[in-house]
Amino acid sequence: MDIEEFRKAGYQAIDRICEYYASLQDRPVVSQVQPGYLVDALPTTPPEQAEDFSTIADDFQKLILPGITPWQHPSFFAYFPTACSFEGILGDLYSSSVSNPGFNWLSSPACTELEQVVMDWCAKLIGLGDHFLNKNGVGGGVIQTTASEACIVVCVAARARYIREHPNAKLEDLVIYTTTQTHSLGVKAGLVLGLEVRALPVKYERISQSRIAD
Repeated sequence: MDIEEFRKAGYQAIDRICEYYASLQDRPVVSQVQPGYLVDALPTTPPEQAEDFSTIADDFQKLILPGITPWQHPSFFAYFPTACSFEGILGDLYSSSVSNPGFNWLSSPACTELEQVVMDWCAKLIGLGDHFLNKNGVGGGVIQTTASEACIVVCVAARARYIREHPNAKLEDLVIYTTTQTHSLGVKAGLVLGLEVRALPVKYERISQSRIAD
């Protein structure tokens, strides 16, 4: 694909995205396909020759969209919000156009510094003190892609700090505490890190009393 072919395909993609959102409220809230529909529709071996991108784009319309549960549907209230804005879609397009691995400042100065600024914004939005900010040289943080990933990072940091402060500690003695109402991310973190996870029972009466007290 050369630049002009990319330009043409890009215009078509934007048009199709607009058509999708314009018709979103008329689509079913839950995908109507049956398990295995896509496995049966796709070849069992990878293609040996490249396909024209228009064919791939058509396959997206015919094969992928029918199997999408539209979390952005106005009547979708399951799980948690995953708002998707047109600005966000364009932001993803711009980000993909440079595709810089920002693992340190030299590899991508803008990515590194933008993340620092945004993390400081987040810290201020939730009322954290200055010692949580990048600018003081002690605080700061990085953006994680999912809540589960963030939980694992937090547990790794806690484990590393505890072992640093208690060099004779044994990993098998370390425990992650959650509650019976905690998302499965706590259990997953324990599985990945090889740590025991204990779920503390939560009684409805205690939750109600806590809310009344607040």
